[in-house]
Amino acid sequence: MMDLRPLTRNLWANAVAIGISAGFGLLVRLMFASGHSPVSAVAAAWTVPIMYVAFLFGVPFAMGYIAVTARFQIQREAGMPQPGVGYWICFPWLPAFFAMVLAALFAWEGAVCLLFAAPLMLLMSSIGGVTGGLAQRRQFRPAQLSAIALLPFALALLESRIPDSPSIRTVETSIRIHAPTEVVWQNIIRVPAIHPAELPPSWVRTIGFPRPVEATLSHEGVGGVRHASFTGGIVFTETIDHCDTLRDLSFSIRANGDQVPPTTLDEHVKVGGRYFDVLEGEYVLEPLAGGDTLLHL
Repeated sequence: MMDLRPLTRNLWANAVAIGISAGFGLLVRLMFASGHSPVSAVAAAWTVPIMYVAFLFGVPFAMGYIAVTARFQIQREAGMPQPGVGYWICFPWLPAFFAMVLAALFAWEGAVCLLFAAPLMLLMSSIGGVTGGLAQRRQFRPAQLSAIALLPFALALLESRIPDSPSIRTVETSIRIHAPTEVVWQNIIRVPAIHPAELPPSWVRTIGFPRPVEATLSHEGVGGVRHASFTGGIVFTETIDHCDTLRDLSFSIRANGDQVPPTTLDEHVKVGGRYFDVLEGEYVLEPLAGGDTLLHL
């Protein structure tokens, strides 16, 4: 049975260990974001995509290892009993969570990235904590701690040598609408201003994704320009490439990513940014029996 009592005892020791571990994680985050690190002398002009293996696996593993190691050393010097396996697993969650909260407060990471990264980071911090606990049961070796602290940078250096592999994906969705194709068509080509109360609750918008506002169209037919607006100043400029009235509307898409304030979307999900873009879209209307329409996007 796990003994979690060390989590509530010796709060000062826990606070010191949490501070050291979280501080390390935040420092690495800032170094990765700026493109500077101890290995930058080896990899000139090195920039790191911080949501890859180095940051998702290496950093939380090192944070867990450092947290448990620091706590071991504090208690060892004070002649206190050493924490057990349950502590190794659970304690690293505290500095990991603390670092994520600070990253959110200072807008270093968006809510969506933290939400998806949290389970993996907590798992890796526990693995790092168990590794640190097993290592410290034998003897404290500064060389081991140094190697673990340099692990994220070593992983990042390896990643920087792997060529990017862009991929293009098609996402399809369909919905049955209780309205004839004529009505659906008119609400596709142009979208009147949408009041927030018209939108159903959505976890996507809860974590910070902008909501749709309206869509305008210069004129129907090929060459027409449709502007789809979202909150936060996001506008998609959609140029019609094919138009079969009441049946099919397809368009190429260009986002005004350079004009969007950095606080609107995290850089990893910014449309038209370094990691993600939207290229084209298409609406297909399929008439159904009874006057309904099956809309394919």
